Amino acid sequence: MKGKTKDQLIKELESLKERLGKLENADIERKKVIKALSESEAKYRLLFDSAPVGIGIADLDGNIFDANKNMQEMSGFSLNEYREIGVGATYADPEERRLLLNSLREKGRVRDWEGRLKRKDGSEYYALLNADIMELKGRKVLLAIIRDISQSKRNEVALNAALVKAQEEKNKSEAIIAALGDGIIIQDTDYKIIYQNQIQNDLYGDRTGEICYKVYGGRDEICGDCPVKRTFIDGKIHRSERKVDTDKGDFYFELTSSPLRDSNGKIIAGIKVVREITGQKRMEHTLRESEEKYRRLVETLMEGIWVLDKDANTTFVNPSMARMLGYTVDEMLGMHLFSFMDEQGRKNATHYLERRSQGVKEQHDFEFIRKDGTRIYTSLETSPITDENGKYSGAVAAIADITERKRDEYEKNRLLKAMASSTDGITICDEKDRYIYVNEAYARIFGYSQEDFIGETWRKITHSDLITVVEKGLEDTLHNKDTGVFKGEVPGLKKDGGTVPTEVMATGLWDENGNYNGHICIVRDITERKRAEDKLREGERFLETIFASIQDSIGIIDSDMNIISVNKMTESWYMHSMPLVGKKCYEAYHNRKERCELCPAWETLKTGKAAHKEVPRHGPGGKQVGWAEIYSYPLKDMITGQMNGVIEYVRDITERKRMEEELKQSEEKYRLLIESIQEGVFVIQDAKMVFVNKAIAEMTGYSIEEIIGMDFHNLVAPEDLEMVHDRYYRRQRGEDISPEYEFHLLRKDGEKTLVDMSVGIVTYQGRVASMGILKDITEQKRTEKLIKESEEKYRNLVELTTDIIYMTDKNRKHVFMNDAGLRILEASPEEVIGHHWSKWVYPDDREKSFQKFREMIENGTDVFDFENRYISKSGKVINVLHNVRILRNEKGEVIGTQGIARDITERERSEEALRLSNLVVENSQTVLFRWRSQEGWPVEFVSNNVVQFGYSAEEFLSGALLYVTIIHPDDLERVSKEVRTHSESGDDRFHQEYRIIAKNGAVRWIDDRTVIEREKDGNITHYQGIIIDITERKHTEEAIRKYNKELEESNRMKELFTDIMHHDLMNPLNVAHGYVELFLEDENNSRKKSHLETIKRNLVKGMELIDNATKLSKLKSLESIGYEDQDLKIVVTEVIENLTPLAVNAGMSIENNMKTRLPVKANKIIEDIFTNIIINAIKYAPQGKRIVVKGIEEANFCSVRIIDFGEGIQDAEKKLIFERFNRNEKKGVKGSGLGLAIAVRILQLHNGRIWVEDNPEGGAVFVVQIPKS
Repeated sequence: MKGKTKDQLIKELESLKERLGKLENADIERKKVIKALSESEAKYRLLFDSAPVGIGIADLDGNIFDANKNMQEMSGFSLNEYREIGVGATYADPEERRLLLNSLREKGRVRDWEGRLKRKDGSEYYALLNADIMELKGRKVLLAIIRDISQSKRNEVALNAALVKAQEEKNKSEAIIAALGDGIIIQDTDYKIIYQNQIQNDLYGDRTGEICYKVYGGRDEICGDCPVKRTFIDGKIHRSERKVDTDKGDFYFELTSSPLRDSNGKIIAGIKVVREITGQKRMEHTLRESEEKYRRLVETLMEGIWVLDKDANTTFVNPSMARMLGYTVDEMLGMHLFSFMDEQGRKNATHYLERRSQGVKEQHDFEFIRKDGTRIYTSLETSPITDENGKYSGAVAAIADITERKRDEYEKNRLLKAMASSTDGITICDEKDRYIYVNEAYARIFGYSQEDFIGETWRKITHSDLITVVEKGLEDTLHNKDTGVFKGEVPGLKKDGGTVPTEVMATGLWDENGNYNGHICIVRDITERKRAEDKLREGERFLETIFASIQDSIGIIDSDMNIISVNKMTESWYMHSMPLVGKKCYEAYHNRKERCELCPAWETLKTGKAAHKEVPRHGPGGKQVGWAEIYSYPLKDMITGQMNGVIEYVRDITERKRMEEELKQSEEKYRLLIESIQEGVFVIQDAKMVFVNKAIAEMTGYSIEEIIGMDFHNLVAPEDLEMVHDRYYRRQRGEDISPEYEFHLLRKDGEKTLVDMSVGIVTYQGRVASMGILKDITEQKRTEKLIKESEEKYRNLVELTTDIIYMTDKNRKHVFMNDAGLRILEASPEEVIGHHWSKWVYPDDREKSFQKFREMIENGTDVFDFENRYISKSGKVINVLHNVRILRNEKGEVIGTQGIARDITERERSEEALRLSNLVVENSQTVLFRWRSQEGWPVEFVSNNVVQFGYSAEEFLSGALLYVTIIHPDDLERVSKEVRTHSESGDDRFHQEYRIIAKNGAVRWIDDRTVIEREKDGNITHYQGIIIDITERKHTEEAIRKYNKELEESNRMKELFTDIMHHDLMNPLNVAHGYVELFLEDENNSRKKSHLETIKRNLVKGMELIDNATKLSKLKSLESIGYEDQDLKIVVTEVIENLTPLAVNAGMSIENNMKTRLPVKANKIIEDIFTNIIINAIKYAPQGKRIVVKGIEEANFCSVRIIDFGEGIQDAEKKLIFERFNRNEKKGVKGSGLGLAIAVRILQLHNGRIWVEDNPEGGAVFVVQIPKS
């Protein structure tokens, strides 16, 4: 109600009462209802339900038997609910109901009764009720007509409150109006004055009742610019100005009108505020004169000045601005800002204009389009312009052309990104070998941060005994301009004291005078390559040993079936045909003149695949002496892949043909495992995991046994479950689903791992299944994120500069300098204005500056791109670039100069950094490309070091050579498809490995990391990539794969041989042991019985030796074993309980002091460690002694200490006892010498340790340490 007068509120009250009075029409409506009741039932129902008021019919006992729809909607009760609750339950106040009933009984009717009723939801509402007692079909009933008047009640309460508040507001308003000091006039719609405040009365006298335009304007009609007239038309606030001539001069007034409305919103009068603005007008005149003065200055500035109105139309530009965009000043005036930019520029400009309208002043870069269609990059300092009321009326901008700077920044940032994203370490050192730049990869190789290196030298990461050697190498190469390059392998010193093998290539930097300025160094971590080389050498030695020691026949045959190598077992089989080497295999082995029909070697030579046959084995004269099982394998060149011969592995299977089926199954499983040796492999049937390899178990944290039979959904994170489920069943139905995608794997411990899955449909054990490969890409994604953040950081680096603007008179003294110049020189206006400009010129540059100034004055010509140096108040030296223009008077006489000086100190530093960056790229193996998003991928930029592939940069840049033409034909389709997929999916970067053809025809493998450049609307304009030659890495990987395959085959052969040895040796020993037991039972002769006991002991020792040797052999071949949560206290306690009878028989006791829980992740085989140690303690300790076992939980480990009180172990023996077949000799004590070696291998598989200490009380202490879970 705020703002309404008392009279208006009174009028609204009268209107409300008038509306309430209309409720008396209820009698008419009541009569309609009565009439309806007397007519037919159908007509009654229609009128009854359509009545605009609530109608209810009840008997005099309060039982309701009808209510119309309006009544039901008003209360929320249905008719059936009304009939159940009756009239009494609908009243909010029982006392009101009682009074109403009394009135009905007395008068037989009630009119305009107001009371509160209850709705079904418990809320209350005000009702206006008219009721009659009447007869209907012979019985008395109560007919009630009810209206909901809740809103009317609320309006009435609000009106009364408003009337009280209105008087308070009136008093406040009168006080505020008096304090404003402005005249106030209220005039009706006929422009008659109905109110003036005291200030207006004092100025013009009381004009109440007179016509506004007659008394104030002396006119017979309404003023043309009357603000009140416009307010009456559109209901808005309007302003106009009036000039009044007086004997004291001209006076100016501002008139502001606003509407005065009644309660219905109708305009009933206009309020006009009269304010004197004479002082403001005089100030505006002064400002216009000042504006003209500065306009001349602005028009001569070399920096562009641009003024826009509130609609972004051009109202002013100086000549520099017009020249910058290729227009004349007249052409630009009136043009909209959007005319000078593209669509994206308009979106950006809309955002900036909105900020101007909000009063924001800021500096930013912007791209405009010149009249000729070319683009110009600019730096803008923009400010909003407001009118005298503080309302936004436009914007002004000072604009500088920064196109060249942008190009420099682009080149610098591009090279910085290349260095930052390089996988090789890159560093730049000064002439004293101090680091001035290192990239992240360099710091990561040595375990430092980038900041750790700055100011240090390469000696920080060099072992002390190598420093002199490296210094000599650098002196002979880098410091020698004729050689200039240092290259070699150098072991680096890491922060943690470890050593990292590196490949180093450093190039010296020389200035134009031939002085050494430092060097650029590229460092590659070759740890993996070294490991691969060591592994290959170790594998070669290992294979040679296996070849000589395998107890089956092995031979190598060339492609002409000539024997070129055999092992000793082969020679022992075919002594009758010696020498074997040089003969045809069928001649030496089978006494034949031609190739055998079932020869597996011949099948391998034809197919290039492994073959297997069972053939008769022949002795002297070609006589069959048994059966042999032959495996033949292709012998291929590691690099070319060309098959050079066959390896034959031959086993005598005369007594073992029954193993045929088992071997076939083993071969099939082995084939599946070999195919997936590098990644996690799984097979799913009916949504259950039916096969996984070790890699899957390691990824998930489950054991293989736990996974087999598990529903695959249990291994998928919740957020990806729906996607993986959908793809699985769609693929099962035969739909064409992409075979490769990413999802989050759910580990046993609840952690999530991001994996890349490649899956397809296969037949497994005769049934359809899904077979796939999983690759953990968590680290890859993390690296990509770091690269992206690094690239984003550099992309957003923007250095804004502010130019110095100055003016001098003809005596070379400053008459003007802007704030930017004062800030750069660190001076106040008093220290600059009136002083000679040479005061701020660097002493060494003053003479050439004087000369340039004299030439300019004498020749009357302007000077552009003149460089010299300023020196600030604090002594700081600033490199500046001047553009200076002659100033002349109207007679053409020189009166001074006007100039702009740009601080180019940073630009010169950037140019030097750019030069160094270019040197880094050109001296590295990383080639930079920028391709246009067009057919054939034409090259827009390529670094010069592309010459390493035989091509020149010019061949690409000229368009003569498209990038697509150098991609290997077998890879082109895949590469193109991957580029399309990443482009269409919205990715901003991707990674590929493929082959290219060098100019000399050589095939080179490359690693391509590409960034997609998109416009704001998502359209792709370019691809920017970093490619690295990885051919050597690919060859190494191929060699490793081949070695792994051969190693797996060797391990399989070794395991098979071990199983055969264990079976074939244990059978006769067990038989012999059984017979000795029988003989002992029946033998009574003490001498014979003693001999039998000796035989029994040696048989037991032999069986123990075979068991332990077999166990150790299998443990040695394992890379890892499955773990589960275990408590060492429980494990050791069970071992002690099992060995207590043995200790008691030896006259000893075992004390179990394991007090607390010791949680570890371990395999069940862990109990063998404690069994071996305690058995040894029982064997070697004197009778009557004890063994004590203690457990300790440490920070990262759980330790078990097994203490005996025997003879102890000499220091010289404390390491040897853990080696195979090493044991302490003691009379009467037998053993294989393998127990502790087995314990060591088990602990290695658990990342644990074992050692022995002296027991101060005599004896030894064995300490077992296992990582905590």
